[in-house]
Amino acid sequence: MLKSVTLENFFAFQERTTIELNPGVNLLLGINGSGKTAFINALRLLSEGIVGDGLNKLINVTWGGFDNIVNANNGENRKDFFKLQFVFSAEMVKRRIQNSRFETDLKYEIVIHSKGMQDYSVEETLESIPKKQAQKPFSYLINKDGKGRISVRDGKPQNRNACIQLENYSGDLKDKELIASQALDRKRYLPIYMFRQIVFQMAIYNYFDTGILKVPPFYSPEKRLTHDGTNLPYLLVQIRRDDEMYKKLEDSLHNVNPNYKELYFEPYASQLYLSLKERNIKHPIGINFLSEGTIQYLLLLSIFYNKNRGKIVALDEPERGLHPDMIKSVGDMLKFAAKESQLIVATHSPLLLNQFELDDIIIFEKNESNAVTIRKTTEDDFPENDGPMLPGQMWLRGQIGGKRW
Repeated sequence: MLKSVTLENFFAFQERTTIELNPGVNLLLGINGSGKTAFINALRLLSEGIVGDGLNKLINVTWGGFDNIVNANNGENRKDFFKLQFVFSAEMVKRRIQNSRFETDLKYEIVIHSKGMQDYSVEETLESIPKKQAQKPFSYLINKDGKGRISVRDGKPQNRNACIQLENYSGDLKDKELIASQALDRKRYLPIYMFRQIVFQMAIYNYFDTGILKVPPFYSPEKRLTHDGTNLPYLLVQIRRDDEMYKKLEDSLHNVNPNYKELYFEPYASQLYLSLKERNIKHPIGINFLSEGTIQYLLLLSIFYNKNRGKIVALDEPERGLHPDMIKSVGDMLKFAAKESQLIVATHSPLLLNQFELDDIIIFEKNESNAVTIRKTTEDDFPENDGPMLPGQMWLRGQIGGKRW
């Protein structure tokens, strides 16, 4: 669904940098600090800003203020803004979002200006991208510091063919938050509502603290894994109701653990305790006694073998904590999920890379100015190679970049 993301002055990204994305698998490859997590953070800002806890909490609480986010390569002369632009494919949106009525690609841009350590202003635009150069884009939303114009339906709300026009707005709006998160009237602000439905289909995962998962969680009705994974037991119970998905999940567990028998769910007051049963062991093994790798693997299974995983899934280093012989199974999960979802996955695993094509890999590097640069390679770039091209081996040999030497 995402065709491209453009970043400027955002964490490790200094100059305006556009990253083109595949509709299926996108593997982000590069050394530590090369910008992979910064790219995933751009997706997180979009998701949190529109359908999550909001910009202010993310910028000032989670990330510690504007100065921690804006690129610092220019020292005292650094710019006082950062900019993110997201282009969505109308064709892919129609395939994956029910009742989408966008006929042309969408461009959504966010610009955050500094007004002090804990203060900032917001610019925001949502517009169509014309199919022909002679045509002008149509703006669904123009926001500058809480004031601007927004598209509304002209006519009776129940009229499906009511035309969309722009009107001025201001008033009781939070100027530190995105207008796309606040225009909630589905009938009046239909295009904004539909765009928010697209963003709602994003699931962003940075890092799982498996320590907090060892405490039985309270009930959660969420249909996909939360960003911290704390709803894992309740989500697995939901997936168990889907015979096809649960069979794939259990087959994967059998594949990496031949002694696996079943997952066991035990009510604990108003909480739910997850355990794992193994052959020839009398008692279930509680989650607080499971290895970090086993818990990480269960988290991955609950993401990728869940039909409600989201249409855009971003994940940082899924191989973290896993034994190398489990990586083949992770690749199988990604390939399965990519049939219905766009996947954006940062990795340092050559074994995972070997399961995909060079076209699936986006290479992150740093230039002489310590700014992020992006490139891609194809098999055509290596005419001298004889035989199958394994991206993981090519990466370790330094053929495709993404290494220090």
